[in-house]
Amino acid sequence: MIERIIKFVTRKKNYSDRRLKGLYSNVCGIVGIILNIFLFIIKLIAGLLTNSISIISDAFNNISDAITVFVNMFGVFVSKFGAGEHHPFGHGRMEWLTGLITSILVIITGVTLVKESFKSIIYPETINFNVAVLIILIISILLKLYMYKYNKKIGDKYNLISLKATAQDCIGDSISTMVILISTIFSSLMTTQIGGRINGICGLIVSLLIIKTGYDTLKEITDRILGKKVNKEIYDEILNIFKGFDGITAIKDLMIHDYGYNNLIITAKIIENKNLESTVEEITYQIYQKYGYKVIIEECKTTEFEKEKIKDLISEQLYNIDLEDIYAVKSLNNIDVYITLKYKSNWRVEDIQEFCIKKTTEILKNINNKYRPIINFKIL
Repeated sequence: MIERIIKFVTRKKNYSDRRLKGLYSNVCGIVGIILNIFLFIIKLIAGLLTNSISIISDAFNNISDAITVFVNMFGVFVSKFGAGEHHPFGHGRMEWLTGLITSILVIITGVTLVKESFKSIIYPETINFNVAVLIILIISILLKLYMYKYNKKIGDKYNLISLKATAQDCIGDSISTMVILISTIFSSLMTTQIGGRINGICGLIVSLLIIKTGYDTLKEITDRILGKKVNKEIYDEILNIFKGFDGITAIKDLMIHDYGYNNLIITAKIIENKNLESTVEEITYQIYQKYGYKVIIEECKTTEFEKEKIKDLISEQLYNIDLEDIYAVKSLNNIDVYITLKYKSNWRVEDIQEFCIKKTTEILKNINNKYRPIINFKIL
């Protein structure tokens, strides 16, 4: 259905991949809102007919989904705005922020359902089950599986984290509704004390699944906001473009900065390039043509320095610290020594880094007063 809607909308126009991404997101969002409101209505009816707290809670979970889909649509809408005076890297990360809100709302919904489930366990109520409720819950499961399918497919295709989050929520909802369906059938066949408590226990399981879904999405989005490592395949492809040019003896500090909505900026240092200007332009063009990413390249003419002596002294004086990389670049009146140090995660991060900076500076100045350290830290 989604593909047919998109084909109908774009039948007389040629849309770029960027515009198609936004169009798919909007169509998925609108369809999601309509279906979730529909599911809320029929599940609420089913919950009232059966007197089942788990079905009623599941219904309110759907209205919560409709709200979060709307929030995600707003995030993608804002993400499409380009760079501005106050946001020079664009607004792409707004999608992440709205996805963050979505995941938090999912967790809050799960916590609320946990409370309601405990009430049902402590104060069980009679469950009234009939064929109409059976049909309603089966329709709910099938619709949620359909929503999972199209959100997952389009989310993966266009790398839309909001749609991926919605897809995970949909699969969690379908599983929870299935559990509720089974528990409601069995609960209706038992006494109020036993059946009501079983219904409450199943509601509790569903609530925990919802919380886990929200947590997983929250973790993924938080990783991206903090600066998640880019896909290794893309990293290797970009690195190979750099390596394909003669005259580059080394590529240092190759980084891919993700600003959301497929807006990536690549920064790198080229060491000992014999024909910098034309090479930089060609690398920039090739990466832009293939990926659409911006590239910032800095030339670094390395200079001779007492590399082995510095490495030995750092190894001796900085305990439990690994030296990953070291090179030197001549500045106006000094020699800047670039050092990358790795250490194990520790709550005393500031103390460790301060100690390393102080010791490394002492080591370099004792060897040559013109040496200036520029230290980059990595956690093992």
